[in-house]
Amino acid sequence: MKNVRALSPLVVLCGVMLSGYSQAQDTSTTLYIAHGAPGRNFGSTNGASSTNNPSLPIDISVNGNCIVKGLTYGEIGGPYVSPGGSYDFQVSMANTVSPCSGSVVYTAPAVAINGGTTNLGVITLDASNNLVGQIYPIDLMSVPNNQARVVVVNSTQGPVTASVSTSAGTGTLSIQPSSMQEGTVIEGIYTASVNNGAGTQVAGPVQVNFENRDLYIFVIAGSDANQSVQLIGPKIIYGVF
Repeated sequence: MKNVRALSPLVVLCGVMLSGYSQAQDTSTTLYIAHGAPGRNFGSTNGASSTNNPSLPIDISVNGNCIVKGLTYGEIGGPYVSPGGSYDFQVSMANTVSPCSGSVVYTAPAVAINGGTTNLGVITLDASNNLVGQIYPIDLMSVPNNQARVVVVNSTQGPVTASVSTSAGTGTLSIQPSSMQEGTVIEGIYTASVNNGAGTQVAGPVQVNFENRDLYIFVIAGSDANQSVQLIGPKIIYGVF
């Protein structure tokens, strides 16, 4: 797997998502949201305990509009499309009767999102097991013919190595906490797995069919400390020409 770039740790969603936002922009932005916060790790006084909410279902409202309903650990929602602008995000415990009316567990006010961009937001846990948000830009430059682009975010608290392998060989990406890497692979069927910093496999193996000129988003989530690491995805963006 070709290592294209490594991004430094990203700020939480309450920071500025992407710099340089211009009020004159009116092009659309696309957002995917990954739920990477295992409920059995989440410590809270609002009833979202490890014993009764392992999947930690959440709702997310944006500028008062309930956009995400019942997203659970391991899911990637979206795409959500809107004009570039300033947005208030509010994450609450899911309420199936009245979505977005549950206990608020995370807020991100006045988030500036550039128009004409595609981004991945990740709901995850910090070192104190509090919900936080991260944002990563997704590269939609043309994917070469006969190849696929693979985007991998590490939202865990430790370094990991993501690997894909076929009979022709193995490719790896070493990813620090709260960061993203991307690479390209020749189209085909691969086996994917995740190792922790000590070299022990903590997620996978899973089989993935990478198809020509598609983009595959993965999130490594959970905690190595209590064996809850999970490889989330892929979320596929088809036909990146």
